Amino acid sequence: MRQAVADRDAVAHSRFQRSRRKAWKISYEPRIEAMRLLSPRFIQAPAALLVFLCLLAFSAGPAAAKVLGSHRLQLNRGMAGVRLGDSINRMHRLLGEPKGIDYVKNEITGSLRIDIYGRLSFTSYGGSILSMRTARRSIRTPTGIGVGTTKRRLEREFPGLSCYWHRCTIIAGGGLQTIGKRVTTFQIRRGKVRVISIGRVID
Repeated sequence: MRQAVADRDAVAHSRFQRSRRKAWKISYEPRIEAMRLLSPRFIQAPAALLVFLCLLAFSAGPAAAKVLGSHRLQLNRGMAGVRLGDSINRMHRLLGEPKGIDYVKNEITGSLRIDIYGRLSFTSYGGSILSMRTARRSIRTPTGIGVGTTKRRLEREFPGLSCYWHRCTIIAGGGLQTIGKRVTTFQIRRGKVRVISIGRVID
């Protein structure tokens, strides 16, 4: 009788241990893997940061997904979660209040407003975003294109890239830079991207 009770207790304990291991695997393994990617051994390319943010978004939910969006570069569309044509209010909801605001004169539109977030800035007119530029290395495309990328890699990744002197451009839909078209410009220095800007042609 005692042996039967002992055997039953052993089976129950074994099942309990298996359920604990399964729960740990579901709850914590994604985060452990994310932390592993942050170790010096694995951080050797910008792609590691993107993988880490994806894993964090999966395990932590909407808050981490917002962080992921703040490091995203979408050619001819936007960066840091802000898109061309967005309102200033939406930009402030995403990024908070800017560190500084400047106004410049333009022959076509008159006065333009520039919201400055350190190495990231947004130019607007009439309350809508016209263009943006960044020198932040953390803002990248899903494939890792961003500040620090070599000109040679740009040419490999984007067959439609047009380069002249120290600038390379990608025009949405191809063709010429006519009024209203969206354009991404990479400023090159010493063979690498130093500044990225996205905007609409206004003149």
